[in-house]
Amino acid sequence: MTDTHRSRRLIAVLGAEPGVGSLERIVGLAERLRCEIHAAFLEDLALLWSAALPFTRWVGISGASEPAFEPAAVRRALRLMAEDARLRLAELARGRRLHCSFTFLAVGELVSLVGERDFLLLTAARAAQLAALPRPPAFPASLPVVLLGTSRGPLLLVYAGDPRVLELARDIARGSGGEILLLALAADPETARDRLREARAALDDLPIGGDVAATFDGDPLKRLPPDLIQRGVGLAILDGAAAGRLLAAVAELAHGPRVRSAIGDGNRPQ
Repeated sequence: MTDTHRSRRLIAVLGAEPGVGSLERIVGLAERLRCEIHAAFLEDLALLWSAALPFTRWVGISGASEPAFEPAAVRRALRLMAEDARLRLAELARGRRLHCSFTFLAVGELVSLVGERDFLLLTAARAAQLAALPRPPAFPASLPVVLLGTSRGPLLLVYAGDPRVLELARDIARGSGGEILLLALAADPETARDRLREARAALDDLPIGGDVAATFDGDPLKRLPPDLIQRGVGLAILDGAAAGRLLAAVAELAHGPRVRSAIGDGNRPQ
């Protein structure tokens, strides 16, 4: 293992529902990239805000109202969930001989956690939660963001000029056998086309199923092929310069057809 690979960390952002399947995918990706895992379990702000309301109550399985739903009780419950996730992730990482560390933190502390060669990994649910915050995290332009999708669709690569994103895409896609859909973004059409050529040249030995050059104006994801929007993406890699703008929309793509269909019909799941 080289020093370059040794210094790269996968920052996996977890929440109240890290299923075993998600944890296994996180560990599998870290093994493929030969990097260590640092799991960050985020407080669920929606739960904490709900608990702070004076009329919120716990409701038991029978439907009976339980004692007041208080922030302190929610934090204790989240800490227990975090400890359960830590133990499960540590066991999976140990089986692959990967180094794994863990922390529990507030959303505002997330950006300060990442280093120069780190990349952020989010499930689609966690990305949607972060994007819906009144003040979403301001991701550094140099921070690649990876989203785990729920479908078996292609790998979506959103490139806005950071060569590290292309390097990460190569490392993830190599040996996977899946196709890549490339979206190159820039402030003007000419630069977007130049970036598309750069990305194709860097990934010339990998299967690219389609490519689109677009500007940041409007909704660049609408330029993607309709069949991809129907299928969803299995994994998305976002250039840090585009992550803040596109996180919510890509999270919907990563959620899979059922959720996107409900959202498109105006029946957003509660």
